[in-house]
This record gives sequence, C-alpha cells and structure tokens, in this order.
Amino acid sequence: MEQASIRPDCRLKYLDKKCKYYHIEIIYAYGSRSKEAARYINDKGVMKKGIDADVDIGIKTVKGYRFAPLSYNPYT
Repeated sequence: MEQASIRPDCRLKYLDKKCKYYHIEIIYAYGSRSKEAARYINDKGVMKKGIDADVDIGIKTVKGYRFAPLSYNPYT
C-alpha cells in the first residue's frame, strides 16, 4: 500500500478534515501500535516500516450517520 505524502505538521488538520467530511465524531487507535499511531498523527513520531502488526482503528460516527464502504447498497 502506498503511504500518503502529508506533511508532518499537517497530519492532524488533514485527519480532522476527513473526519468532518465523513461525519466521524471519534477516531481512536488501539492495540500494540496505538501509541505509535498517536505520536505519528500529533507530529511527534514516525510509523515504523517492516513491522508485521497492523494499526487497529475504531471510529464513532456523528449521530444519524453511518460509515460504510462506497460499494455499500442497503437495497441489495
């Protein structure tokens, strides 16, 4: 997977913009790499490459919205 080329000082603003666009109220990382992900987003670290563990992410949407893949169709 290709890594996004977002300037370190813009990561939090970029994530905030995406959250507003997709109506995401809360986004959180958990698991073995959660602290690494938090440091990365807050411009205090880098994501280590070559690690076999993924970053576990959870979201909570704004009330009344749901998060679904673009191919999602509730009528099929």
